[in-house]
Amino acid sequence: MRTPETPSFYDNLTPMRDPGQVYDSRHYVPVPSDWFIAVSDIKGSTAAVETGQHSDVNFAAAAMIASLNNLCGAIPYQFGGDGAVALVPPEHALAARRVLAQTRRFAREEFKLDLRVGLAPLVEINARGKEVRVGRYQPAPASAYAVFLGDGVDLMESSVKGRADDSLAALAMINDADDDGQPPDLTGLSCRWTPLRAARGKMVALVLRSNDHGTLHTELTRIAGVPALTLPRLKICRRVGHPKG
Repeated sequence: MRTPETPSFYDNLTPMRDPGQVYDSRHYVPVPSDWFIAVSDIKGSTAAVETGQHSDVNFAAAAMIASLNNLCGAIPYQFGGDGAVALVPPEHALAARRVLAQTRRFAREEFKLDLRVGLAPLVEINARGKEVRVGRYQPAPASAYAVFLGDGVDLMESSVKGRADDSLAALAMINDADDDGQPPDLTGLSCRWTPLRAARGKMVALVLRSNDHGTLHTELTRIAGVPALTLPRLKICRRVGHPKG
């Protein structure tokens, strides 16, 4: 059940209106060190998609976002297709462990998917020389998206996958004992699919990474011949969702 909250540091951020501002670090603030970062990732998602479970993968990944939103109220998050990242305020950290365990069981029982989940305090990310900064991109009054900057998200995701910091992975681990056996609250979650068709020839999706995202954005808009592009999904600066307008 969604609980009323006083505005968080994120709600009070000055919105970015121009897509070009997303590539300017001056529009981002560090996430408070007493907040927590939650991540999820579906192990073997590529194989699952190849067997026709594309929508199942997306639904299971989005389930973490829905369950945490219903616990905490609106929070900044990222949906990555086969996983998700969300920022959790400290007063909900303990309950978030339960919610993540519930969501993992839901993915296993409903879709036979192995959903890896983890939760760690930002102070531990900072102690490892990494950071997570967040901004608020709002291209229209009713549409607002959180965008992340920094290498802390990558560290957290890689650690939960068992590819980076073992001590962080151990700290972030969600145990089976955290699960109370109740279903996660997925109120408001839907995963609707509408096939996309190219209007003129073929559609191309680019996944790009750069040390200078501002220059990259400028060059891409020049090549495309448009004044601004939809935000690319970059590892360091990501397009993410936030349910508040």
